Order: sequence, then C-alpha cells, then structure tokens
Amino acid sequence: MVRLTRVLYLAVLVAAACLLAEAASAQVVVPIREFAPSNIGLAVARGSLRAVSQLPPVSNTGYSFEYDSALDTYVRERQALVSGMIPAARFNQKGHFSGVVSFAYFNLDEFAGENSNSIVVSVPTDDFNPNSPRQLVGISSAVSTEVYVVRLGGRYTILDQLDVGFNVPLMTVNATSRYKAQALNGGQVSNFLSQGVNAPDIGGNTLFDRPLNQIDFPGGFNEGTNFDVGNVTIDSKYGFPMPIEGLAVGVQAEVRLPTGSATRFTGTDSTGLRGLLMGSWQTGMFGAYLAGGYEYDFKTNVLSNAMVGGSITVAPHPRALIEVGATASFYDEDLDLYDSQAFGSAVPGAEVVAGDPFLGKNEASVGGGARYNLFGDMVLSGYAGVPINDAGYRSDYIVSASFDYAF
Repeated sequence: MVRLTRVLYLAVLVAAACLLAEAASAQVVVPIREFAPSNIGLAVARGSLRAVSQLPPVSNTGYSFEYDSALDTYVRERQALVSGMIPAARFNQKGHFSGVVSFAYFNLDEFAGENSNSIVVSVPTDDFNPNSPRQLVGISSAVSTEVYVVRLGGRYTILDQLDVGFNVPLMTVNATSRYKAQALNGGQVSNFLSQGVNAPDIGGNTLFDRPLNQIDFPGGFNEGTNFDVGNVTIDSKYGFPMPIEGLAVGVQAEVRLPTGSATRFTGTDSTGLRGLLMGSWQTGMFGAYLAGGYEYDFKTNVLSNAMVGGSITVAPHPRALIEVGATASFYDEDLDLYDSQAFGSAVPGAEVVAGDPFLGKNEASVGGGARYNLFGDMVLSGYAGVPINDAGYRSDYIVSASFDYAF
C-alpha cells in the first residue's frame, strides 16, 4: 500500500512537472501582427513619388528669350533640345500646347540597400507581465514591388514666359512579400541581422515565415497586382529673361493631389506643394541645368523633402541631345518601417534592441539618356537611372521612354 502510494505520488509529480513545462512554453507568445511593417505602403509611396518625379519633363523644344541689341528687346529663339532630366525655364510658343506620354519601369525591392529589413525585438515571455523573463525575436521583411507607369502630361503656354502643366501617372504595381519571425539567443543576433529573411532556421524555432498578406495586421497588405491612378500634379512655370546669352532662369509651383493610394502602392492620399528654382545655360553644343526646391506634404513630414538636381548636355547634332546628371532628395523626417515606437504600447515591455527600423533620410541617384527630334516638334527620349546611396526603399534602377509633341 505504501509502495502504491509512492508510485501514485511520483506520477502526480511527473504530471504536474509536465503541465508546468507546457504552461511555461505556452507563455512564449509573440503577437506577430504587432511587429509587422505597418508603414510599408508609405514606404512604397515615397519611393514611387521620387521615381515618377524623375521622368522626363514636358519641355520638348529648346526655346528661350534672348536680348536683341538691334531691336532693344527680348526675342524668342529656338536652340537645341533641352534637358530631359531637369525642369528648365524654356517655353513653347504662346498659345501652343505640348503633350507627352511616358513609359517607365522600376523595381522597389530593397530596404536600405539590402534584400530585407531586419530588427531584433526584446519581448517578455508573458505578454501580460512586462517583468517576466525576456526573449529575443528576430523580425525580418522582404517586399518586392515591380512598378509599371504610363504617364500622360501636357503644358499650355499662356504668355511668352508663363505656362501651366499637368501630369497623370497610371500605375500598375505587382507586390510580393515575405515575413519571418524567429526566436534567437544572443549569439544568433548578428547572423539574423545580416541574412534577414534568408537566415536559416535555428533548431526549427521559426515562429512565422509567410507572406505579409497572411498576417492580418492593421492596414493589411495587397499582395499581387494593383492598378490605380497615381498622384496627379498641376503646376505653373514662369521664366525671367536674362541679358546673358544662353542663360535662362525661372520658378515653378506644383501641387500634388491626393489621388494616389498607399494601400494599393500607387502613391499617397495626401496633398503636397512644391516650389522649384531653375536655371540653365545652353549655347552651341553644350548645356548645363540646375534645379532645386522644397516639397511640403500637408499630412506627413516623412514625405516633405528638399531636392536638388543637375545635368550637363551635349548636342552633337541640332536634332540630338545626350545628357548625364544626378538628383537627390533630403527628407525632413525618417520613415520608421515598423512604427517601432508603438511596440511598447501593443506589447508592454517590448523594444527594439538591434537593427535599424528606419529607411534613411537622404536618397540620391545618377542617370542619363538621349533625346532625338524625329520630325517637326516630335521628340523621342530614353533615360535610365541608378541609386548611388543605399538609403530608403528605392528603385534599384529606373528606365523610361517618352514621346513629346507640340502643336
């Protein structure tokens, strides 16, 4: 009887130990949706807005107003083709309209120059007790967005040195994603940060490895093909005649309308106002162009930015132009891909302990291309650009072709 009692007692202890172990393991709960990249739509919008802004402007003919000492006034002269990268203070004939259709492709498939963005979060093993033992969880996201753009634009010359313009981008975005969460120990942190979603499983403890659209996080994720109108812009440009031959300066004001969709990755639902100062010098075979300004977004400062661009051109023939240049954007605020400041509210005690959830504030790219006057005022342009720094969620390259015609 005593032996039986001991056996039963031992069995109860073993069962209790198993239950306690199971309960302890059940405490390791990671609410994955709280750590998803909730600002992915805004990150895509920022990259798309910048890429679309680099498409050739509507300025197919190289007209300027030059001072004629014999007439003691400024007269309109046609020069070689103007820049296809930098807006220029050149104007078509008063009362004429110039139209452009552009085709572009770019692939926003990198975070900060890597294939994925990775962070390590310290979370309590008991979600309801911030003081419970801590656990490290690696969080990594990889998103590829192929963007196809057909842009329709035009300019109408109201006065000799004043015109108005518009741009309507039609965007098709094919988005695919991968999201991985993995329990780590201290020695595995650096390996996870360097390899991201490609980090190997550690003892089969991957907590989650699926596309983002299977997480059901706030805002969701539209995996697959999305089509919509991007952000329509309306602008007006004014040029100041200069007494120096070949020199043109001007200003441009542009309104970005909230016609895009961050959830469909075609732009943003916010309104922006941009002002540009532009100057160019063009004579004979050579030209130089410079433009700079600032865009203020009325909804979010992560889209407000200063910008500058410059290029040089060579015209080996009156109908042909070759160009190289660079552009850069300097954002007021960095973009937190994960909204990591909200981690502590969603899971008390959670905090980022390694990795960088931010995308970077400065982006720059170089590019070049050529323009050719096919006949009359019909101009064909082809351009390409690549980034020169790894900040942001940006295109690894962009290619575009445009047809301009003035009538």
